[in-house]
Amino acid sequence: MLELSWDGFIERVSQGCNVGKSPYSYMAEKVAHPVPARRAEARTKHRLTPDPASAVTCIFQLRGLDKLG
Repeated sequence: MLELSWDGFIERVSQGCNVGKSPYSYMAEKVAHPVPARRAEARTKHRLTPDPASAVTCIFQLRGLDKLG
């Protein structure tokens, strides 16, 4: 049973869905649930998207893309 639940967890994460609290510099975007019965109950899943207002995104922009030191 543990292996089956772990496989489901890995599949969910590989699809880009978030499990738990969002990591720093990311925000959770609500998407419709892929299972029709749960979608009818208005259930959602969360997919991680980069937070454009975070310091990490700004630092990457300055150092990586703009080549500033």
